[in-house]
Amino acid sequence: MAYTEFDKKGQSPPNNSKPRRQATPIKPLKPVEASPEELLNQNRIQHNKAIKNQNEIRQSHKKYDRVVKSVDDDSFLDDLDVAYGEDEE
Repeated sequence: MAYTEFDKKGQSPPNNSKPRRQATPIKPLKPVEASPEELLNQNRIQHNKAIKNQNEIRQSHKKYDRVVKSVDDDSFLDDLDVAYGEDEE
């Protein structure tokens, strides 16, 4: 084990004795030159995707609501009573 200046002074070495990695400089983004028509088209595409996702979520919720409503109907309990041989009151 190599002795460091911390060992000589009686102090404990720091937790991470590895030197810090130099941060890579961030390159500035170049401004994108797009025509208003291209921007409108991109915006329209994103909007249509968002609407499609919302519709898919609504459809899945409708399926769930349909299942819950069918369970709220007590007619399935009568079928269970008949299946287990219990008398109806």
